[in-house]
Amino acid sequence: MSAETEPIRVLRVISRMNVGGPAVQVSTICQGIPPTMIQQRLLIGECDKDEADFLISSKSNLSFKIIPGLGRKLKPFSDFTALIYIWREIRSFRPDIVHTHTFKAGCLGRLAVFFLRRRPRTVHTFHGHLLYGYWRGAKLGVLVAIERFLASKTDVLISVGEQVKLDLLAKEIGAPHQYYVVPPGFQIDSQVIENSLIRPELERMNDFICLWVGRMVKIKRPDRLVELARELKSRRLRIRIWAVGDGPYRSFLDYASKDENLPLSTLGWRTDVMQLLTQVDALILTSDNEGTPLSVIEAQRLGRPVIATSVGSVSEVLVDEMSGFVIDFDPNEFVDCLEVLYKENRTYTDMSNYARTFANSKFSAERLIEDHLRIYKSLTPK
Repeated sequence: MSAETEPIRVLRVISRMNVGGPAVQVSTICQGIPPTMIQQRLLIGECDKDEADFLISSKSNLSFKIIPGLGRKLKPFSDFTALIYIWREIRSFRPDIVHTHTFKAGCLGRLAVFFLRRRPRTVHTFHGHLLYGYWRGAKLGVLVAIERFLASKTDVLISVGEQVKLDLLAKEIGAPHQYYVVPPGFQIDSQVIENSLIRPELERMNDFICLWVGRMVKIKRPDRLVELARELKSRRLRIRIWAVGDGPYRSFLDYASKDENLPLSTLGWRTDVMQLLTQVDALILTSDNEGTPLSVIEAQRLGRPVIATSVGSVSEVLVDEMSGFVIDFDPNEFVDCLEVLYKENRTYTDMSNYARTFANSKFSAERLIEDHLRIYKSLTPK
């Protein structure tokens, strides 16, 4: 094969492939680009015990290599070990591009490049950011300083949404000319949807069901589900919340639901979220911080309206009053929106149709892959 036709070599690094948007995007890109165009190697860390592994839940045949110490938690010795492993992988694979995803992988992957004599081009994807709701004070200052330094050594910065990019630029992380905005994209498996099971055997099967999906941690605000359930109960609406996920707040949700007899059920981590979306009536999102939440896009592609808090790039993937509602969190207003969807059939149908058309046209796997190919080719002119 001549030099002109050799595939571009991309080493991809991500902290872990837990169930969520980054894992879906990485999987879609890795499996969607022909190896004759891009030769890829994927390095990942292990998921935490309280996280669902996307590679297991999706029964993926994706090829990857696990890097010891490359996970979510920051541990100096383990992080240094992971840095050495990544450095060795880069020297062995000799990529044209090192593309990192998520904060820790972004730090270690780009630092490893910095210590090489022959440096490949670098790309980092911000699937969101940690600027709001995670760290404060001195810790946040250190985070911003690290991201500024790494951005100055990176060729291309990818943001999953315009608002995410603006938030980062406001902290002087990177320069405008470095950024590409690449919204999420993914393939819907029609066979999986066609084989969807009936609703899980939960109570009140004729109720209007709204689904919540996520890690049950503070930033995702699962505690707000209790407020919503209380309001639903006080109004005597036949609307029920299913909460998919796990984490520190699950016991709180379980206790409140049973103690107060609330219309709220926790389902734990599920491997069939897409199938569940075909069985529910709407999706809700209550977070304090998001990038571009994939669940919001998935729900719309299946024709399910969404009610979501106005955070991150949510307003870029959800059209207010057309495919759902984008609002500041208030339990009364949130339930008002649910009541509209529940009681007004014409509104529900119109939003459902718009959601499906909008999301399918904008968030396809083909568009995501083309966007990345264009970036890679711009960095490796032949």
